[in-house]
Amino acid sequence: MMLTIFFFIIEIFTEDITATRSRDYSPRVQDTIILPPGMQTAVVPIRILADSTPEESESFRISIVSTEPALDITSATMTVFINDDDESCAQVNSVTVKEDVGNVDIIVAVPRRLETDVTIGLRPISQSAISEEDFGAVLRSVTIPAGEGFTRFTISIINDNIREQNETFLIEITDVTFPASLCDHTSTGTITILANDQGPQVDFCSDDIEVQVAPSITTAFVRWSPARFSVNGIDVESRGPSESEDIIPVGASPKLITYTAFDEEQAISICEFTISAIVING
Repeated sequence: MMLTIFFFIIEIFTEDITATRSRDYSPRVQDTIILPPGMQTAVVPIRILADSTPEESESFRISIVSTEPALDITSATMTVFINDDDESCAQVNSVTVKEDVGNVDIIVAVPRRLETDVTIGLRPISQSAISEEDFGAVLRSVTIPAGEGFTRFTISIINDNIREQNETFLIEITDVTFPASLCDHTSTGTITILANDQGPQVDFCSDDIEVQVAPSITTAFVRWSPARFSVNGIDVESRGPSESEDIIPVGASPKLITYTAFDEEQAISICEFTISAIVING
């Protein structure tokens, strides 16, 4: 008696879609699986190749072909998607400069050189330093050329004769073009301007004050501590509100409070802050 054993032969083919064989994955162009009797499954090893290039998700196709009459299918396909996990966060540097520096260079960079131009949107955010008073216009976008890792642009720093505390403003990355990405932890740079002016020292200047009240309240009482100035450790008289308290409408625009002081050469120092009242929600 002769026993005949049937082996099922299945051909495996791969086909590039957006992923590229040998660069993104590494099976052979064609492979053969032989299923012994009683076996219903087989493992086809396909290695996904890691790289450090930011790119869109890619895919390739696997086709299964068999001419065995005993099999229920004659062909089948599936698509394999490779999701990119390479981070290429655009970033802007932080820098500290003196007020009389003239101009400051700001660097916008990506972690690695990319194969295409990258355009990066920018937005200045005034803090204690105010646009057009303490610093000049900021470009709304810059481009990092293909093959380069960074670009730079210049912001003018305005040198005045007002004695102030150190001031800051922000440069925020608002959007980027592919293949760079926008990441929270690198998207904002802080520019600090070190004061260099003559005039009384600002020993105390209040932060902005916001009072919260119930919905039924229409006006609010606000009290603050007056600014203090000195020259060589000696207190000097300041000019400002006659009272360090006020009653303001709830929900109105913040009210600016200003104190000034002069030294013997009439160099001025300024302290400014706002007071406001808002309704507590809920």
